[in-house]
Amino acid sequence: MDLNIEKYLIWRMLTNPAEINAVIEIISRNDFQNTLYRHSFDTILRMKQGSKDIDLPSLYFEMGRPKNISAIITETDETLFPASHYATLLKQRNLEDDITDSVEKREYDQVQERILELRRLGKPVNIETISKIIEKIDEKKEVFKTGYRDLDAIVSFEVTDLMVLAGKSSTGKSLFGASILAYMAQSIPVGLVSFEMSEIKIVQRLSYSLSMNKLSNIDKNFFILSPVAFNLAQIRKGLNTLKIKNGVKVVLVDYLQLMSETKEFRSRHLEISHIIRQLKEVAKEFQVGMIVISSLSRNIDQKGEKAQPVLGDLKESGDIEYCSDVVCFLHREPKEMNAELIVAKNRNGMLGKIKLIWLKDRICYGNWDWKED
Repeated sequence: MDLNIEKYLIWRMLTNPAEINAVIEIISRNDFQNTLYRHSFDTILRMKQGSKDIDLPSLYFEMGRPKNISAIITETDETLFPASHYATLLKQRNLEDDITDSVEKREYDQVQERILELRRLGKPVNIETISKIIEKIDEKKEVFKTGYRDLDAIVSFEVTDLMVLAGKSSTGKSLFGASILAYMAQSIPVGLVSFEMSEIKIVQRLSYSLSMNKLSNIDKNFFILSPVAFNLAQIRKGLNTLKIKNGVKVVLVDYLQLMSETKEFRSRHLEISHIIRQLKEVAKEFQVGMIVISSLSRNIDQKGEKAQPVLGDLKESGDIEYCSDVVCFLHREPKEMNAELIVAKNRNGMLGKIKLIWLKDRICYGNWDWKED
């Protein structure tokens, strides 16, 4: 679900009120999935009918001064297209979602109706026969197990999925991510892209938590990429080699806030938004599962030592939440060694909290019911 389309549409309607008539010919309030944007849409139409000035301050007061009005504001270079363009994208998104849902429920009449509506929008319909759609949905996708049983019980991590693993500094999120990769490497080829740690340090960390026998077992499946520059171009270049030569299926990027792009952005917020969206595209392009380590905003420190992280604490960009399929927070109470993994977003499953035990001798987190073999 891309909520940015809804945000860009509202912003365009505010900055270009003359385009509102074209919008209402394409969509209605029911096309908005976000409550704030739906309320904004209703209010703008009401303001137009009352011949009132339409701008952000006026909308703010008409809506009763909502605290989250800042979510509508975006950079103007993101909304260069007319409002009708974003309205059409919004309608297309909802119709395609309806088609998927209807096929899963075997409601074929609904599928045909939605296809006709897509064609009336003038959008290409990349849909073959209904039977082929059913085959694609029914075919079993490969699910990558993390080795943490309680996590695997609620999260189905598949090809092209983007999982964000975030936490405060020094909680061990990079180590936790590497442990997941090491478990997967027992059965599939995996890749770790790191700019912070050298290959030697990564292997040293793994050697603490794995026996020499297990290290030897994963040797042929665990590939480490240390790019000369930590940007999307270098990651694509490295993944192209890892995919073609080694057939990697899951990739860990450590970590998001260390990445930067060669082109200039108006703000770090826009740069991170661009990077996370492109990492999702990279997952699709190379047909891999993508795990991305992320920092938290400093604002969480102001909430107190025991404050548990929430989606709003993701550092520098709301797009981290929007683009990800799964968001997990590694949280540890002050003076505690054991930790909790909070599944705060799970596009295809439940949310939950998972207990992790700190294995001092192995310098890693283990399943809560862990026992030495």
